Amino acid sequence: MRVTVSCSGRPASGAVELAIPPGLVAEQPGRWAYYLSRDGFAEFTLTVRGTLPGRRLLAARIRDSLGQLLEDTSEVVVGKPPADDTLLGVRLGADVLELAAGRVVELPVLLENHAQSEIRGEATLISPYGTWADDVRVGPRIQPFTVAASGTASISFSAHAAGTARIGSHWWALVRVACHGRVAYTPAVAVHVVG
Repeated sequence: MRVTVSCSGRPASGAVELAIPPGLVAEQPGRWAYYLSRDGFAEFTLTVRGTLPGRRLLAARIRDSLGQLLEDTSEVVVGKPPADDTLLGVRLGADVLELAAGRVVELPVLLENHAQSEIRGEATLISPYGTWADDVRVGPRIQPFTVAASGTASISFSAHAAGTARIGSHWWALVRVACHGRVAYTPAVAVHVVG
């Protein structure tokens, strides 16, 4: 496996840190220091062996000059590749959200990790402009999540109709889930304001 670090208009320095999940062993573990001139890059080579069957995410991390943690991952499959390439299963816990004035309804999102290492990502609630106002509001718009190795987790979004919401109005909402370079969209759910 090759790890590359690069920079653009300013020099950069630091160290690459590896996060190696259980079930994988790295031949060259530890941190790799880099000192890059403007527009420079450095490459490091890593040999990985699998000790347990399954799919895992090996992460390479650096910190930028602002202290922000930057990460990229590579999927490593030991043994027979899975028939389903889906890293994370995503399901909505409702097909329709019926909102009565002044009430809050939850939209649960169920996440199922198909890998043998932790998955981190973010879920974004997508809905049309009418659900961004005060009459009907859905949110939070974006939230992070973590799902343990081979585990499940649930996150939830809320829909709220104010007392001034027009009965009979309707919209839709869906959730976009992004993790480790992959994106998945749920089917849309109907959002109705009822009396």
